[in-house]
Amino acid sequence: MKTILNLLAAVALFALTAIPASAQLPPRLVFAGTGTAIGSTNSHYIVPANGAGAPLITSWDVTGDTGSTLTFYTASSPTILTAASSSTTIPCIGTGFSANNTLVLWHRATDTYERLVVSSATATNIVSTVAPVVAGAANDIIFKMSIAGTASGVTNTAGVQRYSAGGLFASDVNKPILVQFTGTSSASVNSVSGVYVK
Repeated sequence: MKTILNLLAAVALFALTAIPASAQLPPRLVFAGTGTAIGSTNSHYIVPANGAGAPLITSWDVTGDTGSTLTFYTASSPTILTAASSSTTIPCIGTGFSANNTLVLWHRATDTYERLVVSSATATNIVSTVAPVVAGAANDIIFKMSIAGTASGVTNTAGVQRYSAGGLFASDVNKPILVQFTGTSSASVNSVSGVYVK
């Protein structure tokens, strides 16, 4: 009997250690936030991947100038960091990445996200143009982001643009969406919000 109890305890301990870091946080039901500026002509917001379903953007509010464009990026399959890194060299399988690819780094322990750009890549790492603001940890995730669409009505319109509907843009379960707003002299993502749907 004691042997069986020890075996069950060992199985339970293994199950706990095998749970990915993101699963230890409760999945989000909704998301909302403001953009992160990159200079004065580029601002972005990253829809979190850790949700109770597929992310669905239901509203956005941006301020830009004539010629501004709101672009939506969806994520590829995840690439896992093989070791911690606070430098521009990110240890992971870099095959399939190339210069100027846009990335999202998912810090799984805190469920936070960063936008990065590839400088170069090899079979064992990706080199980004700038170091992550927060050091990457082993088992954090990198996503290569690809343009999936632009928002109708935002381009070539100056001033504040607000959109709200039942669903404006959606993506896959457990993958982020990158919302990027670019202008010629100014661009700001004031807010993005939405829900996760099953």
